[in-house]
Amino acid sequence: MLIRLTLQNIAIIETLDLEFQGGLNVLTGETGSGKSLILEAIHRVFDKRTSPKDLLRHGTSRGRIEITFDLSRIHNRQQIEALLQEAGVELLPEENELVLGREFSLSSSRCRVNGCQVPLDLMARLGTLVMEIYGQHDLHDLFSTARQRDLLDNLGGDPLLKLRQEIRQTFRGLQKLKAEMNALRQQQQDQERQIDFLTFQIQEIAQAELMAPDEDEGLQKERERLTHCETLRQAVLASNYVLQGDDHGETPSVFKLLGQIQKTLSHGTALDPQLNRWYESMAEIQEQLRSIAHEFSHYESSLDSRPERMQEIVDRLDTLEKLKRKYGGSLESVLKTAVSLEAQLEALQQNDIYLTQLETQCQNEESRYTQLCLALSELRQKLAQSLEETISEELKTLMLPAAQFQIQIIPSPATENGQDQITFLFSANPGEPLKPLSQVASGGELARLMLALKIQTAHADSLTTLVLDEIDTGMSGLAVRTVAEKLCALQHHCQIIVVTHQPIVAAKAQWHLHVQKHLHQDKVEVNVHPLTHREERKTVLSQLASGFTEGDAITAQFIEQLLV
Repeated sequence: MLIRLTLQNIAIIETLDLEFQGGLNVLTGETGSGKSLILEAIHRVFDKRTSPKDLLRHGTSRGRIEITFDLSRIHNRQQIEALLQEAGVELLPEENELVLGREFSLSSSRCRVNGCQVPLDLMARLGTLVMEIYGQHDLHDLFSTARQRDLLDNLGGDPLLKLRQEIRQTFRGLQKLKAEMNALRQQQQDQERQIDFLTFQIQEIAQAELMAPDEDEGLQKERERLTHCETLRQAVLASNYVLQGDDHGETPSVFKLLGQIQKTLSHGTALDPQLNRWYESMAEIQEQLRSIAHEFSHYESSLDSRPERMQEIVDRLDTLEKLKRKYGGSLESVLKTAVSLEAQLEALQQNDIYLTQLETQCQNEESRYTQLCLALSELRQKLAQSLEETISEELKTLMLPAAQFQIQIIPSPATENGQDQITFLFSANPGEPLKPLSQVASGGELARLMLALKIQTAHADSLTTLVLDEIDTGMSGLAVRTVAEKLCALQHHCQIIVVTHQPIVAAKAQWHLHVQKHLHQDKVEVNVHPLTHREERKTVLSQLASGFTEGDAITAQFIEQLLV
């Protein structure tokens, strides 16, 4: 609920402090006294189109508008807190005042919430949560199909609002899924090239059939042996010849000489046991030399001097060198690279699997979203039919007996609020076609429709403050009385602030503020006086009714009846 308004250097107002109360607040005063300016100032706190230079009082360079709300009397505190958290503003549980301010200089403005600077966009969004402002020629909020949708949905209470929240969450989840799928699909063409290249690299390494990380070292040694094959063969043959001698016995072999030594020592072992140790050593040496001779023979037979073997080794080393140049400088690096390439290939192939999973998930969520939207649409159709009937009856009491009101619900593209396009249609007179509210020319008729909508939806709406600027202009007689009675009924659901020239409406006020403009020392002063005494109110109401502060007996009687 709005409880306070402070203005400094705004238009013709130098300084003004106003307090408001619950229920029906009425502002009266002569034309041009500043009544509508006060309501306009409230609107400018939230308006993105405000030009500071045009708003400031002449001759000043700075101004301020500040409005204060009582949070204990606001129904949607949680929504307000959530919105403020986006800007880093925290409302403590014990805080019961919400102070919205806008400071103006000649070239810019700043918005503050409880002293903390916030973006203008956030301030504008806050405005939709704390109040609605209507003038007879400024009913744009009512024209908004989003606002019309919310008015209808609020009538559905928690079941419908929870369903809409579920749809919102599902829709946003779908948007994320689709964005992720699109990103993966855009990557697919590059991924296919990557997969082809990785597959080629893996196959190239696999086809080489690497034996071990040191295979190249073994081949290099074998190539070295083959290069010096004859030299190596002659070396082992000559060494073996010395060990074993020739077949003709012309050259004594090492084995034969060692045998002679053993034979000589055997004669002495009987005389001195110490010789036995040397005898046994000779036997061991002879056995070791026989093993070496055997190895010489095996080595000599293993020497492969075939030219084709040398070519095989050269070709193999060439293959291995190419792999080492491409994949890391050593066969160990090549083998590690192969493992890494296989992991990369598997990851890319997993992306294809993941994309398939996403597509399936997206299809399931789209089906779920559609079913939820169908359920929501069915609820809306039932609510629309009921609201059409009650609004039509309400319009009759507002002196529009032939008026028609219809809620058009047609399919729309998917949104977070469902798949319905909701449009309020209205016709005030017989023979006129139903039209969207934005195409209805008569401000008075629209004002009464707005009032009818507020009366029928107030119990379900989170609105706490409704500001009405001369919506009763052009009405008279029974229509005005009916409007006054409707405002009285509506004040039990929300705070109402009304600017009016109608004594019938003003007389219903719980809190009556009278606005006056004076010229003092060549300066305009705007004063607002709360009418707390009955005689004060009678004087003002008489002036509204007859143009005189003291009317004739009939006027006085009329005013007395209004204040009963």
